[in-house]
Amino acid sequence: MERVSAAEAWSIVNTADERRGEVVMVWGEPHPYCVVVLDDEIETGGWEQVIYRLEQEILVEEPGIVSYAVWHKGFVGEYYRCADCGELHSQFDEDTTNGLRLDDLEPPEER
Repeated sequence: MERVSAAEAWSIVNTADERRGEVVMVWGEPHPYCVVVLDDEIETGGWEQVIYRLEQEILVEEPGIVSYAVWHKGFVGEYYRCADCGELHSQFDEDTTNGLRLDDLEPPEER
């Protein structure tokens, strides 16, 4: 089996040409994967605007599913753009109410 992928990296800069983050795009299978690392100076929630700009300016020629891993003052999450509603959604189910809880487990029976 042969693994082939390419990667590109860009710096995010403000109007004063000060670096405010990095973007790394891995063009691989099953779909492209983008890592966005933002400076602490970017306001909270600004990562959504960064992804929007990426899609409008860089990814416009590569339509389809792209996964985004976002880091801003720590790991924010992994997201994708929903084809149905156009919103960014978490890659993972955000409903944790049905998750496995350790206190729900019963101890093994003694033999």
